[in-house]
Amino acid sequence: MKAQDPKAEIITFGVELETTIPVTSNVVVGAYHVGTTVRSGTEMNTGIPLTAPTFHGAHWKAERDGSIITRPGRLACEFVSPILSGSEGVEHLLQFVEWANAIGANVNASCGCHITVGVKSIIGTD
Repeated sequence: MKAQDPKAEIITFGVELETTIPVTSNVVVGAYHVGTTVRSGTEMNTGIPLTAPTFHGAHWKAERDGSIITRPGRLACEFVSPILSGSEGVEHLLQFVEWANAIGANVNASCGCHITVGVKSIIGTD
C-alpha cells in the first residue's frame, strides 16, 4: 500500500452537483447564487426525515440553476458543497451523495458536476 501524501491532505476543493429532486424531498432550493442551507430532507421511500451530512460543521447549499431541465413533480437543484479538503473531504462527498440518493435526487442529460480546486492549497499562494 502506498504511503499517504501529507500534501494531498491539505488540497482544498468544492463541488457543485446539478440534480433534480422530488418536490416531496422537503429541501428548500434558494435562488441562483443565493443558496439555502441544506439541513435535512425526506427519505424518498419511507418519508422519514434525514439529516444532511456536514463537513466540520459546514453545510451544503441548495440553489436554482436555469440549465437543469426537470419533469413534473421534480425541482432543479444544484447542491453546492462547503470547502472540502483531503481524503476526509472525499469521504464526506460520498456521504452527501448517499444522502442525496436517499432523498431521491437524480441527474439527467441537462445536469453536470463542477469541481473547483483551491490553488493556494497546491502552490502556497493565491
